[in-house]
Amino acid sequence: MGMPSPDSDGWSGWARHWVSATVSPLWLSQVAAEAHLPLAVQARLAWRLRAAEAASLERSVSEGGALRQALRDADVPEEVVAEVLAGVEDAVERRRRTLTELAAVGRHL
Repeated sequence: MGMPSPDSDGWSGWARHWVSATVSPLWLSQVAAEAHLPLAVQARLAWRLRAAEAASLERSVSEGGALRQALRDADVPEEVVAEVLAGVEDAVERRRRTLTELAAVGRHL
């Protein structure tokens, strides 16, 4: 992640860039900038959004999940279903790692 020390001169700029570029979707970054929201508020909103996305993706690929079932209902070959679900599981893992990083950064916002 390359996080500088929170008491260094570059911390504020780095944190704003990291939240906007890594965690916060573009639309949320734009709204936060226009509304002059504090970075901590933007980070908290982004955390809630990304946590909800991860939970939704996890449910979609669970044994009874909607994505898994939709692929099976469409008679998608099992090996393709497995490949798609593996991709979604990778996306969930990336979101979870980002949330862990945000928790570390968020303590200092």
